[in-house]
Amino acid sequence: MPRAVAPPLDTARMFLEIIPDNPIGAMTNGQTLSVIFFAVLVGAGVIAAGNGAEPVRRLLSGGSEVMLKIVGFIMETAPFGVFALIAVVMGTSGPSSFFAVLKLGLCVVIGSAFVSLVIHGGLVVRLMAWLPPTPFFRGIADAIMVGFSTSSSSATLPVAIRVAERNLGVSPPIASTVLPLGATIGMDGSAMYVAMLTIFSAQAFGVDLGLADYIIVAATTTVVAMGVAPVPSGSLFVLAAVLAVIGITPEQTAIIVGFVLPFDRILDMIRTIPNVTSDLSIATVVARWEGELNVAEYLSKEEV
Repeated sequence: MPRAVAPPLDTARMFLEIIPDNPIGAMTNGQTLSVIFFAVLVGAGVIAAGNGAEPVRRLLSGGSEVMLKIVGFIMETAPFGVFALIAVVMGTSGPSSFFAVLKLGLCVVIGSAFVSLVIHGGLVVRLMAWLPPTPFFRGIADAIMVGFSTSSSSATLPVAIRVAERNLGVSPPIASTVLPLGATIGMDGSAMYVAMLTIFSAQAFGVDLGLADYIIVAATTTVVAMGVAPVPSGSLFVLAAVLAVIGITPEQTAIIVGFVLPFDRILDMIRTIPNVTSDLSIATVVARWEGELNVAEYLSKEEV
């Protein structure tokens, strides 16, 4: 594979350019961080305006549905482009290059297990909600299975709300408030995956990363993960924003996406699980702190 030809973005300049001079221009040029920043401002403005902004709220909601459908259309035709990209890679590098994808897959499996079991179960539920993690995982099994099969946090939301209320003892107001918000911005698995793909790309194109680079990648990944669409393979659409900060060009990003896309559905199913466990663990913690958690009902799952 060719080495990166674009210089890495200057850190100070990158964060300054998050604030767009022209939001429309940022959308046209694919400046993902700027688009996310502007979207956050617009969303905050709509919330602050209240009922007066209801037409804008309906317009944005309808626009979101339309864009998700367009993404679905693109993903239906993507296999043809993927075939062409893989043919180029196979013709130049040979089948040995696919061993790297196998290693990436193993990293995704191990990382997802660590995030779900250790961070969400061991740290968030145990240390922040002061509850044993075993009933938590037993209670959310249905949501995990739906998230794994659909690869979508949005599709899992109704089941997540149901198990939170019936199995974990979370009150309906907390569940209906925290979980929809988490399904939108609580993308722990997606953030982990984008960071792994960034390191994978750096190794593939011979880009040496230092400590400062890893910190920048972590910060950028955290921001762009909030803008990941809750649809299958949504993480790939924000990958370019992170790769640009380490000097990966759009052409090289296309190669990475084409290289990974044939296997991404399986990886997406796996990394959706941390997204689901993240939302439900945070809902449990918030309910516990607010006194809106039925502890007896939660602990009853430990005896099952």
